[in-house]
Amino acid sequence: PALICGGKYWSKEFDKEHRLRYRYDRLCDCLDVEHRLARPRHNFTSVNFVIKRSILESVPFDESLADLGHEDTLFNYYLFKRNISITHIENSVVHVGCESNIVFVEKTEKSVANLAMVYRKLKQDPDFAKMDSTIIAYSFCKRCGLLWLVKCFFAMFGNMLRKWFIGGFGNMLLFRFYKLGLFIKAMST
Repeated sequence: PALICGGKYWSKEFDKEHRLRYRYDRLCDCLDVEHRLARPRHNFTSVNFVIKRSILESVPFDESLADLGHEDTLFNYYLFKRNISITHIENSVVHVGCESNIVFVEKTEKSVANLAMVYRKLKQDPDFAKMDSTIIAYSFCKRCGLLWLVKCFFAMFGNMLRKWFIGGFGNMLLFRFYKLGLFIKAMST
């Protein structure tokens, strides 16, 4: 295989002040090998992978995105465009540290803005859209004419949701809605 991804898992649960990142990863990123194999492209993360040197040299990480997030999504997209497959194995790394809710919310806001910037840069390529669940939800809302509705709800409830997340409320459905609202807002500017 050209690229092997091992996944990750958390060693323990965290207190209320650090709960959001823990819950997000547990439900969205820390998947067992069977789940990752079912959707290998969608479940790629750069936290634990091995790749042939020749491929990495021909498809380098875009280091201009390093502080903002989604460099692994863009890397995955470039691998896909070159027909480089991803193999998932059961060899997870243990994630032991956990940032506070406020730090995770701020990082999420930056990474969603960055995702929108990359998506616009790639001229809204449908292949890139398949790499991220926020863009998949955005595309669905756009096709169904619902962007205005989500934008309206986000304008009314976005600040309240942000406060809830910072306070330790970790509902992932609402957190995904929050990310979608941020993405729609970023795509509108």
